[in-house]
Amino acid sequence: MNEQNGLGPGQHQLPQEFTVSSSLVWTPAEAVAGGASLESSAERNLVAELASAATDVPGETENLPAQGGAWTALLLGAWSIVGAILTPWSIFNGVLGILFGLWGLTSRRRTLAMVGLLLSVIGVTLSIVWPRG
Repeated sequence: MNEQNGLGPGQHQLPQEFTVSSSLVWTPAEAVAGGASLESSAERNLVAELASAATDVPGETENLPAQGGAWTALLLGAWSIVGAILTPWSIFNGVLGILFGLWGLTSRRRTLAMVGLLLSVIGVTLSIVWPRG
């Protein structure tokens, strides 16, 4: 880790503003949005690098709550199958699992949400048809 700026290897501190020519100071967003002619290819490359660094956002944080819904659907679905054998009240776990699974379909964890939905539907079905003494 670099003691001067606290960055790890391969990480670079990007300036908040940079000088394109001696008379102009632009921020990266203004340089890209303005479409102004830059004096050299090095300046154009710098503007492109800064603009892409400013817009690159990791995709793992996309719709993070819905990813939690997918995991919740999986857990509730599994619990509703186990609970269906023990008590008819487990139908509520299955219904909640179905709702969370539908919400989880909007995330990147669609497969996990689909499995949770399937388990929840099986749990609801078992809660209804399982013979109890």
